[in-house]
Amino acid sequence: DQRGMGRIGADYWRVIKDKRGRRRGWAHQLFREGNWGWRGSMNLNLCNPVLAPGPDGPMATNRLVALHEGIQECEARIFIERALTNPRLKRGLGAAFAKQTQGMLDERLLYMFKGMDSLQFLRGGSWRGMGSFRFSPGVAGHAWFLSSGWRARHAKLYAAAAEVARKTGQR
Repeated sequence: DQRGMGRIGADYWRVIKDKRGRRRGWAHQLFREGNWGWRGSMNLNLCNPVLAPGPDGPMATNRLVALHEGIQECEARIFIERALTNPRLKRGLGAAFAKQTQGMLDERLLYMFKGMDSLQFLRGGSWRGMGSFRFSPGVAGHAWFLSSGWRARHAKLYAAAAEVARKTGQR
């Protein structure tokens, strides 16, 4: 069973304590069946904790905040896309608003891809473009994204979701 985050990144620090109270083991060691690297051959466990050890238990990290924000944005986008792909709901939006909203969603994808890109040609004159984030860090793209008006795009997304809800009566 791979459900939940606990053993694949939520608290990826030594949480299991020995009899003296010292941290000795990782959470994923409690669930050998669900541990992707338990035999040492695959090593597919995610090691990017979204929680950190605090004095009285786990504490949120910036990664957790980003995860929450990302999930909220996905939910807003999915809500809008459902209305745009359902003929009955789309009629309730009106043609102009539907076209404008689809354009906003398309623009968000372009900004996302550019933000992950390295924004440069790679060795040998080849350019992998938007897919280069898989092979090399997109530090330049990330720096560009920070000043690209992302907050305004987020506000537009949520405003569009609210308008879709108002026009369709959906929640």
